[in-house]
Amino acid sequence: MSAQAQHAPAPMETSAALLRADAMLWGCAALLGGATAGLRLTLPEGALVQLGLAALLVLAWQAAWSSLTEMDWRAALRSWRTWSHRRALPRLPYTLPEAPAARSIAWLEAWISWWQAWLIPHERFRLSALALGLISGVVLSVALGSYALALTLGVMLVAQLVVLTNLAQSLVLLGRGLVRLGLPFLLGFSLFNAPDLALTVMALGLSFASAGTTLSAPLWRDGGYAVMLGALLLTRQPIGAFGLGLIWLPQMLLSPLRHPHLWLLAALTVVSLTLAA
Repeated sequence: MSAQAQHAPAPMETSAALLRADAMLWGCAALLGGATAGLRLTLPEGALVQLGLAALLVLAWQAAWSSLTEMDWRAALRSWRTWSHRRALPRLPYTLPEAPAARSIAWLEAWISWWQAWLIPHERFRLSALALGLISGVVLSVALGSYALALTLGVMLVAQLVVLTNLAQSLVLLGRGLVRLGLPFLLGFSLFNAPDLALTVMALGLSFASAGTTLSAPLWRDGGYAVMLGALLLTRQPIGAFGLGLIWLPQMLLSPLRHPHLWLLAALTVVSLTLAA
């Protein structure tokens, strides 16, 4: 086997990398859409700096999300349960072998050995991306304000729910839609205006539409569009609602359409420009 073939990336790794790049692009697009809506077609001083920090925060969200949800936690837990090796640590003086302190030291020895010998070799890249995403996410959130920090905590909560519970594929994709579209949209808007209930509902609709588009599930997709349309009507935006309806109608009548994500991008653009007007 040639050296080039040996070092060629595995198909699953390439697919995961493409998914991460796609999520980052969508996150930045949603951030820009939310910022456009919040700016109301103006550009105050310092807006570009805030947008730059927010874009870095969205990238940190995506890095933490992909690392947490793509890691093979079941294999890691199986390995830990059967792990018998230890890395010797200094013993505490005057500690009996069966004392709680001795058992704690024994557990720590096994954990350090497992971390170094199994977890790091298998998950080095994801652990590094997770640490970088968490640290940079918290620092950037503090710089951007309390609302950004609350959204960051929301990303972590959704990711942990996906990891710790055996959710259906549709709910996992809904969580991914929140992190990829809904929460970045709210973050962009919050930089320049206070989000209200209607905007939160709009972001939820975007998340449902994203999950439905990815799943090729018309019910989820149409539910997301219906939520967005209702939010526009409740905020007295008939022209924007009409434009969104023109994007939604062909998808209902001619489903499945080619390039469904382009229709979702068009819906995001219409919503953003409508709220900015």
